[in-house]
Amino acid sequence: EKMELVINDKTYSFNFGMRFLKDINKKIETPIDFGSSIKQQIGLRYYVSLLLDEDVEALSMVLLTANAGQKPNLTPTVIENYFDDSETDLDDLFERVMEGLETANATKKTVAKVKENLEEAKAIQE
Repeated sequence: EKMELVINDKTYSFNFGMRFLKDINKKIETPIDFGSSIKQQIGLRYYVSLLLDEDVEALSMVLLTANAGQKPNLTPTVIENYFDDSETDLDDLFERVMEGLETANATKKTVAKVKENLEEAKAIQE
């Protein structure tokens, strides 16, 4: 459930628990029905599908959100510089973040559902 990353000799912690779930969901809202004023928060689903597409901006947002409230606190500048560093293995980082999301109680069901929906969509396209 917790993940750690060492950046510039500092160890940053990431938690994919309930706080993360609430924070990430708030980032993307959509009406429940067309024209409805009731909004549904779908941030996790949205970001997981982007992560599966290896979207680096989405990876940055997920890491910043999972680090909220932790010490030390990750900043956008630190994560951007880390991503720009040629030594950084982004493939490994995508894998680790997905693993964190797939195993945390708060997020694993949604992640499984998103992956299932994407598999079905791919099967239809083939």
